[in-house]
Amino acid sequence: MESNNPYQGPSADVLVTQAGSGTVGQAQKRPVGNGGAWWAQAWRIVSQNKLMWALATFVFLLIFMAIGLITAFIPFIGTFIPTLFAPVFVVGLYFIAHRVREQNTFSFGDLFVGFSNQTGPLFMAGLAQIVAMLVFFVLIGILGALFFGSELMMMFSSFADPYAAPMMNPAFGIAKMILFGLVSLLLIIPYMAAIWFQVPLVFFGQRNAFAAMVESFTAVFRNFLAMLWYGIIGFLIFLVLGIAAAIIVGVITGVLGQGVISGILMFVFGVVMLLVMLVLMALYSATIYCSFRDIFELGEAAPQQPASV
Repeated sequence: MESNNPYQGPSADVLVTQAGSGTVGQAQKRPVGNGGAWWAQAWRIVSQNKLMWALATFVFLLIFMAIGLITAFIPFIGTFIPTLFAPVFVVGLYFIAHRVREQNTFSFGDLFVGFSNQTGPLFMAGLAQIVAMLVFFVLIGILGALFFGSELMMMFSSFADPYAAPMMNPAFGIAKMILFGLVSLLLIIPYMAAIWFQVPLVFFGQRNAFAAMVESFTAVFRNFLAMLWYGIIGFLIFLVLGIAAAIIVGVITGVLGQGVISGILMFVFGVVMLLVMLVLMALYSATIYCSFRDIFELGEAAPQQPASV
């Protein structure tokens, strides 16, 4: 019922949106060319405020370095604590990208949105990643035993009898090492696919942490060619920048030697490269958001009931 109070101030309906309440569909198969489009879309998001993105990424790295240093003194468990916290922090970079794209607004406080929205599920996402990591390590251990079990037995037997030196064809050993590396890589790919979209699925789609890993795995392999093209472009970007950086360092040291001017230029170049790497890290996180948005058809955040002000 509408109020007729003459002393009441003016009111307006404000649609209040909640972080993490966007509509997320099922994974769709996208064309190969979309892998390049994700980089272009991410650049449009990051290029609007590159310095703020660099600062947000720098703070993100500082926090993780601090967590890593603190937990390094905790035996065994400390190794996994950064992984437990990772989704809570990394989702902030995704949400910044979301807000820039939807509202053209960069809010530094969005970096910590994981502590006010979906906090419990995000910690569960970290726990699920730890479980997946342990499974991966166990599989690598079993694989190593299968590949090098005989060599280990020969080595231990040589300790008992120093004159019985193990005999093994060096070429055969190198071949086994290469094959072990390739098979290990094949195990890393499913692990990475399972966690690639897990965090945005938990946050934006409110998925269960473990179910999100299955959904992420399915999405990545359904879009394998687009993801491959996306990865090739990323590799080329870093390769070109790495070559350019090496050439610049070579020119500075080759022309100016080890003098004061050379030192100043190297310092300036180091600062510039740090900023470039921070922006690239921000760009990388934005590409994950853009690919997630495209593949899962992320919609607008669902509005809550209008509030009168």
